[in-house]
Amino acid sequence: RTPGAMGAALGRKDVFLELIADQIHVAPSVMDWTRRIHPADRVLLVSDCVPAAATPPGRKVYPFGPLKIHFREGA
Repeated sequence: RTPGAMGAALGRKDVFLELIADQIHVAPSVMDWTRRIHPADRVLLVSDCVPAAATPPGRKVYPFGPLKIHFREGA
């Protein structure tokens, strides 16, 4: 199979990679490969965090403008 966007970018010194390093969006093994293969000064850690991240334990739904964010399996 083709390597896809990540495979095409990994290891290239002219490419910046962005990772959501939360072990939900990106598997720990992929984070490890990226650390070992890609130039460290070309890896950016980003977040998709929203205000709902501070939701108290037990609350399953958080309003976000006209949307509702649902918590499932820690995400």
